[in-house]
Amino acid sequence: MNFKRLLLCFLVLIFVSCNKEPVIYKLITSSNPPNGGKVSPLTSDYEAGEIVNLKAIPNAEYLFENWSGTDGVGIPKVTMSSDKNVIANFIKKKYPLTISIEGEGTVSEKVIKQGLATDYNSGTIVELTAIASGGWSFLEWKGDLSGNENPIQITIDNPKNIVAVFINPNSNDMIEFSLLKENNSDLVEDLIFEIYGDTIYKYIPYFLNAEKIIATFEHNGESVKVDDTVQLSNFSVNNFNLNLNYTVEAINGNTKSYVVILESFTKLPAILINTDNESDVTSKEEYVEGQLTFIGNNYKDPFYMKKIKIRGRGNHTWQQPKKPYQLKFDKKKSLLEMSADKKWIFLANYVDKTMARTAIAFELGYLSNLNWTPKHDFIELFLNDSYKGTYQITEKVEEDDHRVNIGSNGYLIEVDQLDRMKSDDVYFKTDKLLFNIKSPEININSSEYNYIKSFIQEVETRLHSDNFKNPQTGYKSLVDLDSFVDWYLINEISKNHDAAFYSSCFMTLIPGEKLKMGPLWDFDLAFGNHRLNDTETPQGFYIKNSTWIRKMFEDEEFVAKVKERFVYFYSKKQDIINYSNKLSNYLNKSRIENEKIWNTLGKYIFPNYKYDFNSFEEEHAYLNNWIDERYEWLKDAIEKL
Repeated sequence: MNFKRLLLCFLVLIFVSCNKEPVIYKLITSSNPPNGGKVSPLTSDYEAGEIVNLKAIPNAEYLFENWSGTDGVGIPKVTMSSDKNVIANFIKKKYPLTISIEGEGTVSEKVIKQGLATDYNSGTIVELTAIASGGWSFLEWKGDLSGNENPIQITIDNPKNIVAVFINPNSNDMIEFSLLKENNSDLVEDLIFEIYGDTIYKYIPYFLNAEKIIATFEHNGESVKVDDTVQLSNFSVNNFNLNLNYTVEAINGNTKSYVVILESFTKLPAILINTDNESDVTSKEEYVEGQLTFIGNNYKDPFYMKKIKIRGRGNHTWQQPKKPYQLKFDKKKSLLEMSADKKWIFLANYVDKTMARTAIAFELGYLSNLNWTPKHDFIELFLNDSYKGTYQITEKVEEDDHRVNIGSNGYLIEVDQLDRMKSDDVYFKTDKLLFNIKSPEININSSEYNYIKSFIQEVETRLHSDNFKNPQTGYKSLVDLDSFVDWYLINEISKNHDAAFYSSCFMTLIPGEKLKMGPLWDFDLAFGNHRLNDTETPQGFYIKNSTWIRKMFEDEEFVAKVKERFVYFYSKKQDIINYSNKLSNYLNKSRIENEKIWNTLGKYIFPNYKYDFNSFEEEHAYLNNWIDERYEWLKDAIEKL
């Protein structure tokens, strides 16, 4: 037994001792092609049965495709049961080359290094040649190529999109035009223009100061200019507050011009006033200095900046939330194509929701024989970057050779009220009225002061005398009857409350000549917009019953002239209503924007008569109907005088 046990132990020891020697196999790894990448792990020895995880690492511009080698290895790991030879196969990346054509022509592709017809191995160099069709010329490459070199070589190191642009030597068309946000920080959106014939147009419903804007455009000509300056798309800066003339020139020298129009907001011109230190305008006496920017692309002087001064103005109107202003330039300046001057009036028209009444009265003035009626226009006002609404800019009623022309020794006076006089006003009273001397600047009790005071008192005295009709000794020897008649009829047609010799009743006198009525002023409470003294109704005389005028109606000659001139003014009734319609359409967008700020529709503003209209169409219809009824009533009433 002991011998058997000893033999068994000896045999076991021999067996264990023999199994300590491992079986080793070689793993050979390689890359195909050799520069396509590398394999991990590298060639090495492994014990039998060991599992090796393989990793293929492609070099730049290569992709791993598959494994091959001993036993057709197809997965990234091998079990070492024998010697193994494993190959990582790599392939070159391939990229598409896409070529498109603008115009008429083709592009040939010549492979400088090996590749396929449409998809090229990365690094392939292709030579492109642009071949123009008959009558066309190659212009340039676009997309992933730029310039006009032809032929040109390109290295395919990623997908390429290339456009070959050919042009007809006769072509000079603008194809696309836009202002893009990516090129212009002031834009809130891309502005894509429409091209209609020779007009390139865009409207946006908000205000934009487009002083410095870069345009993006495409054309089929050789070059583009604005005036004499060559334009580059996505680069050239222009002032699009102006209507710009873009000229496209063909290769053969022929040109085609386009007008580029950008309209914004309400389409009215805009005036931007920025006061020094953004000071508020709170005084009617003290000016605030600042700068004015004018933007009006339909005007001869469409964009400019000027130093100005601005202050408040008005009486009842100054008490309203929307303030009227007086503006003053340092030197005489034309505004809205009106004659150049220093001072300009900005009427707010807060109590006139149509904003049309003063303009309609002025239109009657232009039809009359009055010496002068203020010119006017409408604008959008921005004060210290805040929108203030629609304003009517008018010439100021003041002495000037192109305004109230009274020469070097004439007088401009206004019937007014004592409680409206300022400390520096020079005025006098007759038995019935108070007159403020607007021009010239004179002192109380000076010879000029005593002259005008005595003359006006004499007119009033003669007018109320027993023989006031006498051509030599009565009032007519001192007053210009025709001016009184036209002034009366315009104010009677409009039933202007203030014109009942209360305020804003202007007269002029040149020594040696007769006293004249005019100019016209202040009609925001006319045409049925005033609820006091029966001025709201289209029926009934109003100005006829006022001081001075009431007495003149006792003179048959004055009445005869009133009848004759009213026939003329009546013949213009439809013209006035047509003008009212035209003006309403012109102000349509502007009134809507103004309403967003001031909220006047359907709101009672003293002393409005009708205030329950909730649309401008209703306000406008009321105004037109009132004018029509007023004309018809006066026609019958004046015929009976």
